[in-house]
Amino acid sequence: MSERWRSRPAFRQRTTRAVACRPRPLTDTPLQVPDAITGQLTAHLLDRSGVVDLIEAEIGTRPGPPGVPVRTVLLAVLLDAYYNGKTVLAEAWRLVTFRLAPALQERLGLIPITAGDPHQESASSRRFYRGFDRRRE
Repeated sequence: MSERWRSRPAFRQRTTRAVACRPRPLTDTPLQVPDAITGQLTAHLLDRSGVVDLIEAEIGTRPGPPGVPVRTVLLAVLLDAYYNGKTVLAEAWRLVTFRLAPALQERLGLIPITAGDPHQESASSRRFYRGFDRRRE
C-alpha cells in the first residue's frame, strides 16, 4: 500500500519533468560552473540569510589547522544540490575543487591543487571536511 503512489501517472510525470529540467552538458567536456551562479547563490541565499554567522558562532574557534571557510562549504553543498539533485559532501568537494575557475577558487579560500596528485587531493579534501568540525574540549 505504501508504494502505490509511485505507480500513479501523475507522480511519474512530475518526476520526469524534474529530471528533464536539470542542466546537462551538451558535449563530453567536463562541467565548468559559471561564476554568475556561484555569485547568485552566495549573495542571495547565504549572505542574506545570516546562516553563515550562526554556524560560525556555534562552531567557535577550532584547534589545529584551519579548514575551508564555512561559507565555501555551504556554497559547495548548494552547487551540488543544483547540479546533481542531491547533496553528498565528497561530490561537493569535487565540484568546487575541479569545476570552478581558479580566480573564484582563490576568492572562496580554496588552495588550487594538481588533479591526479593523491597527496594534494587528500589534503584538500581534509581541509574541506574540516570546515564543519566542531571544537573538541
